[in-house]
Amino acid sequence: VRSRARNAPHHKKAAEDPLEEIKAPRVHMDYFFMSREDEAASSNPMLVVLDERSGSRYARLVGRKGLGSDGEMDWLVEDLLITLKGWGHAGGSAGHVIMKSDGEPAILAVKNAVMQRLGGICVPEQPAKGEKAENGLIEEAGETIREYFCTFLSSIERGVDDVIPLDSDIIPWIVRWVAICYPRYKMGSDGRTSYERRRGRSCKSIVVPIGETVHYKELGDGGDREHTADSDWSKGVWLGLADRNTETLIGTSKGVVR
Repeated sequence: VRSRARNAPHHKKAAEDPLEEIKAPRVHMDYFFMSREDEAASSNPMLVVLDERSGSRYARLVGRKGLGSDGEMDWLVEDLLITLKGWGHAGGSAGHVIMKSDGEPAILAVKNAVMQRLGGICVPEQPAKGEKAENGLIEEAGETIREYFCTFLSSIERGVDDVIPLDSDIIPWIVRWVAICYPRYKMGSDGRTSYERRRGRSCKSIVVPIGETVHYKELGDGGDREHTADSDWSKGVWLGLADRNTETLIGTSKGVVR
């Protein structure tokens, strides 16, 4: 309620578009900022990507706009390629996708790098100059991610009874989890989630509030224990689910484990 003060509509199945099957899928992308201070300083940008057909979302705090130098943003291009293929945009000779963004040089650099690597038929698209309504879908996606981010952050702050700064280590994990969580559990006007539209089934994964301290058992057969009486269970911080499977990510003092 603190960050999402919107009334929930009744869910009605949307009328099917007879041309839906022959439309080329469209992917939107744009940069956003987490605060007015960041926007004024043009620092700590968040890249948001939206799959128009399924409603799937991707969000990462990327540190800087564009591709940088000496391959410093190669990880982002690779991550976007994996995400697009997970959304069903396989690329190659059978691939066909429209990539839409505004004309900012930084976002164009990222978009062009992704299209070049993805292959197939990749059609670049930009909204008409001055026509903000044409960018409405990605603007809504970015605003929704920021709203849910505030909700999740507020929940963690209440739990620890302290203010968490935006440069804290958990902030990028909250942004990432919001983009994964929303399509998996938010029901659309057709009565289905984005995850269900894409995979044909609902997500049944068990989740807990991000930032919660949990007991976990690391993947493996337990053969590395020094003594048979040692416990397989450890404590860590729940950071969400993996993007492309149901593995759970846990933050520990030694790093992130599955």
